[in-house]
Amino acid sequence: MQIGDITVGMITRALDIYHRVAYAGLAVYKAPDLGDDPDYPITMFLDRFEDETICEHSSGGDSHTIHRYILRMGNCRYPFMKFVFQEHIVQGEYFFSVDTHDDMLKGNLQEGEEISKIREFNRWNKDCIERLWAEENLPTTSALTVLIQEQRLLDRRKPKNKTILVVDDDRDIGDTIQLVLEAMGYCVERLFDGIDAVEVADSERHDMIIMDNQMSEMDGLEALKFLKRDKIRRSIPVILATTQNMDLSRLELADAFLHKPFHAEALMSFVNHLFGLTKDKPKR
Repeated sequence: MQIGDITVGMITRALDIYHRVAYAGLAVYKAPDLGDDPDYPITMFLDRFEDETICEHSSGGDSHTIHRYILRMGNCRYPFMKFVFQEHIVQGEYFFSVDTHDDMLKGNLQEGEEISKIREFNRWNKDCIERLWAEENLPTTSALTVLIQEQRLLDRRKPKNKTILVVDDDRDIGDTIQLVLEAMGYCVERLFDGIDAVEVADSERHDMIIMDNQMSEMDGLEALKFLKRDKIRRSIPVILATTQNMDLSRLELADAFLHKPFHAEALMSFVNHLFGLTKDKPKR
């Protein structure tokens, strides 16, 4: 949904739904009651959020600003979950999402069943909140695939004899990435977790892997460690999509890091570069 179509009332309804689910109706959060007053600038309301807006650079030197606003609202068992209002993949289209922010679990709790239960609880919260948003006709990631299909935002290219494995446990985002890649002429296979990627990735069948880092069972970095230990599969180029800033010790694991959120043009630029279809290295 375009920013001009988003009202303050929509954001406050989204916040209320988030809190009602995340805190099981206890101490119900009440967003500022500003209604749908068209004279109240949404940019002033967004000043209450943390601004994680980034500037994305393409291989041709063009730059695009991608807006992302977050509130660290947590849930009744985990304080780091985020309410997110952002652009992603389709430029100029905004939607609400929940970032479980599970990477904060590492090193803070005993490994094993306890972490698994919290991850599962966070995922349940995300799925439930986003489903209720969609039922209230609030913009969510499910709208992205519809936008690409209905508005024909991508022209189909000549088919290429290459297959890309897309690994992402967010089905809507994965569907949208698949549409982008298929429009570029690539064949696409889909998986939904790092564990499956470790089991299925095949250097004879897959010419590239695009993998989300933040997944429920095994994150992308862990899956990459397994793949790079394999003498055969380590040759498969991997693009890791992540909201995190990577330290130097992890930079050698992936062939490219694509910072989320990103636009379709950045994804296309990275893929073409790794396949040797462009001369310039994408800036990121």
